[in-house]
Order: sequence, then structure tokens, then C-alpha cells
Amino acid sequence: MYGLTIELLEYLADHLQIGDRYPNSKVIVRRKNNTGGYENFPIKLPEVVSIDIDRRWNMAADEIKIKISNVNGYYSPDYWHLNKFKGVQELPPSGYTNTLIPFNCLEAYLGYGEELVRLFTGQIQSVDIIEDNSSLDFTGKNNFRKLLKPIDPVTSRSLVYTNETAMNIVVDLCKRAGIETIIYDAIEIEGYDYSINKVEFELGVTFKDAIEKILDSMGHRIIADRFGNIQVKKQEIYSQHDIHHWEFSDYVNLTQGNYKIDPSILRNRIIVKSKSSWKAYEDPFLIEYCNGEKISMGIDVPWAETNEQKLMVADAFFIGMRRKLRRITVAVVGNPSMDIGDLVKSEMLTSGATSKYMITGIRTTFSTSGYFDMVDLEFVTGINGHIAVEAEGDYGALDDSNASGKTVTMHQRDEIVDEAMKWIDTPYQWGGNVAHNKRHYGFDCSHFVYVVLNKFGLIDRYKVAQDMKSWAKEIDEKSLMKGDLVFYTNNNGRVSHVALYIGNGKIIHAGGGDSSVTSKVRARQRNAKVKISALHYRKGKMYFGRVPGL
Repeated sequence: MYGLTIELLEYLADHLQIGDRYPNSKVIVRRKNNTGGYENFPIKLPEVVSIDIDRRWNMAADEIKIKISNVNGYYSPDYWHLNKFKGVQELPPSGYTNTLIPFNCLEAYLGYGEELVRLFTGQIQSVDIIEDNSSLDFTGKNNFRKLLKPIDPVTSRSLVYTNETAMNIVVDLCKRAGIETIIYDAIEIEGYDYSINKVEFELGVTFKDAIEKILDSMGHRIIADRFGNIQVKKQEIYSQHDIHHWEFSDYVNLTQGNYKIDPSILRNRIIVKSKSSWKAYEDPFLIEYCNGEKISMGIDVPWAETNEQKLMVADAFFIGMRRKLRRITVAVVGNPSMDIGDLVKSEMLTSGATSKYMITGIRTTFSTSGYFDMVDLEFVTGINGHIAVEAEGDYGALDDSNASGKTVTMHQRDEIVDEAMKWIDTPYQWGGNVAHNKRHYGFDCSHFVYVVLNKFGLIDRYKVAQDMKSWAKEIDEKSLMKGDLVFYTNNNGRVSHVALYIGNGKIIHAGGGDSSVTSKVRARQRNAKVKISALHYRKGKMYFGRVPGL
């Protein structure tokens, strides 16, 4: 599922010793009952061939894919022992009818020998019955998926809260999404919770986005844990002096760790705007990394009225920026106790330096070849306490009716560029749209541009590159601004590629691929992925377009 070839798995098995105990798994399903819950007795699934689990810091919901042997359709949802099959006269009752169907509860345990740890709790999402090799594949998502639904107030076009505490709003949003219980430490929340005079969420905004906007100003985040619970937790801010949870000293390096300092990606100064005031903050660490150059951005958080609330927003923002600096992915022996957000001490093979990193992604592969984790690590540079510092800034009148012309707003073009940057290094896939189809692993050029623009409501339906050119307002190269579209032609003069302009003579695009790039291996061979390139990175006629409404 994650590009681990048989050769690589064999190599890992030879170099990463599992020990005397054998890797083991357990998958159980609980069927829906008539009261909106699940049956009390679990059904254990035998014949498990492989389990792949993808957990990431910035992923909407954890995902799992399981393959089981399915000779004679024994585990198929519509299996019936009276059915007749070619070459088979009688079938035994299976007991698994209506077990592997969407929205049944799914639990997965991994470990060694008899010591198993629950790693996933969620619901089945899809089931594929494969006749060629008599197997059945099914996928699931954890309970965070409920927060991905759009808000529908039912009786109005927007959901409005007045004079409510931040946590009360978060809890209510969770209940509206179908989550009855949310876990948080009331003592730990105290001091960060605050009253919001008024906040409004438009029809169609997802519960996740609404909740995260509030929690960012509290210095907290929301997760679904391995037991299916929804939790509010304080944002992890580690330093190199903190005690680590795990130590990686024997692993195979799969990608090369490196520093990436690019003014088109980093922002080291932000202006936080509430309903009644502005406040500027800077990250001295990032300013030093950018050789003293300050790169600004604005964030609109109407309910962050106090300086402490604004400081929380700035901290959360700069933590995300710092994680863009140095990243490395390693393969290690499977460890079911590791979690996203854990601190790891790693002896980096690329530099020989021993450093500490935070786990931001774990892609688990369990099969007959062994049990391994591909772990995404991001360098920690924080300090205990706040990392943002107040900065100078005079932003004029706050009341627009009395404004003297000196105003600051966060330009949507900067937001578009920042959203596009989140997908850096996503593999190229012909026809791929990984943002909306979890069976995909990547993007092609037009789907990438569509996903970014759709995030801001600027495009409502997918268009190929040629149709995007006809849809956009044609401009000349001198008029290019961030967020504008750049179209490239093939040898026949037809538009065959589209990119987003990000300023400074650069574009971001899903580039390097074509109709032959339909696998991760092929994409890696071609270096085809979402990346930044020079505006004139290739020859041929070019066109430039402005997105309607931008």
C-alpha cells in the first residue's frame, strides 16, 4: 500500500531483527444493532493476509486497509451457504454474513506473540471482493471522520454562537457531528478556555475546520485516539532538551533528511487580527534562519481578543512553520505503542548527528514478510513556553468607518499559496486526486490546481488544463500575481499542463508526469510530484490566467 516492495521488505527483514517472538495481529468487527449502536459480541476475523495503517499529524482521519483470504467467498457480506458455485456442491455456513459492510465498528490490534496492542478503532468504509486471488480488501477510517462532515444548521444558513466559552462551542460542534463524548482535562484547559462574544460558521464549513480555528487560539488540537475516543490535547512543543519517548538507533533510511529554507514557503512574522485589535508576532528562530529577512502573513481570528489568545494563535502557526525545516523518513521494526506527537531521539544516518524529532506520521505495514513502521520525523526546535514574541507594528484604525487608509488584511492569494505548499512532495498520479479519493496516492496537474482553488470556493467543479484556460481570464506575464494560473503547451500547441504562480518567478505544480505515471514507483523514477519550479522551467508557448473572483 505504501510502496514497500517485496525486495525492500526482504531487505528490512534481514537488517531489522524482530526478535524471538513472531509478529501477530487481531482484527475484530462489531455489527450494527437496531438502536444505533453495535452488538456486544465481537467477531474475530481469521485469515488476515496484510494490514496497512496510515496515521498522520495533518491527515483528516487515520486510515486502515486490510486484506483477508476469502476462498469461496466465505467472508463476503452476501455469502449464503445455499448458493451454488461452479465446482462447489455444498458450502458450509460461514457466520460472517453482513459482517464486512460499511459503518460496522472495526478494531485492529498488532504486536508480537500474545502481546497485542489496539492500534485502530473506527468504522468500515468500503469493501472490495476480488475473485482472481480469492481475497477480500476492506478499508476503514477512525472516528475523526465524523468531523469531516459539513455543518448544516438545518434551520438557517449559518451556525451562530454568542457569549459562549470556547470549549462549550467545541463540545457542541462535536455533538452536532455525532460525537457524544469528548475527552479533555478540565484543569489543563483552565486558563486557555475563554468566552467568545460571537462566532459564526457558514453552511458547508466542516466541523473539523470550525473546531480547529477555535483550538488554534487555545494552543490545543483535536484528535481521535486508537481507542475511538475524541480528545482535545495541548499542542506539543518540544525542545532538544526534553526527555524522548523512543530511540531509533537501528533503522534503514528511506529518504534523505534536509533543511528547506524558502521564502515562498516560510513565514516568520504574522499579524493576528481579532474583531477589535491587531497584534504582530515574530519567531526569532525563523528570522535567524532567513538571514534576518522578515516574511509576513496575516491571520484573521475574530474571537482572539486578548493578547494571550493571539499569542496562542501565533505559537500554533510558528510550530507548523518550523516543521517545514527538516524532515526525514525512516523504516523501523513495528512498534504498536508509538503515537503521533511522540518525541524520538534518532542517530541520523544522513549527517551523523544525534537529534530529537517529533513523530508526525506512521505508516504501518503488517504481512507475512514482517511488521514494520515507516515513520515521518520532523526536527524540533521549540523551547518550553511560548515560541512567538510580540513585534512592533502600527496598523492604523480598527474601525473601517474611521480608517485613514492604513489597513492590513490577509490576502487570499497568500492563503492559496500556503494551501498549495501543504501538498509539497505528494507523488504525481495520472488522474489522481488524493484529497477527495483516498484510494489515490497523488495528483495530476489539473486535479492539484482544482483541489487548492476549491478549498477557497473559487472553483466548484473539476476541469482539465485546457478547460481551465478557457475558464480563466487571460492576462499577460507582467501582470502575474500569486494564485494566478500558468498554462504550458505541448509540441502540438495544445495546453497540456497547468500550474499555480507563487511569486518570485516560481510556480508550484504536480509536474514531471504523464499518462504513463500510474504508480508510486514510476513517479519516484521520474521525480514526478508536487514541487516548485522556475516559471520558465520548460520551453514552448505559455498562457497566463486569472481565476474568476480572485
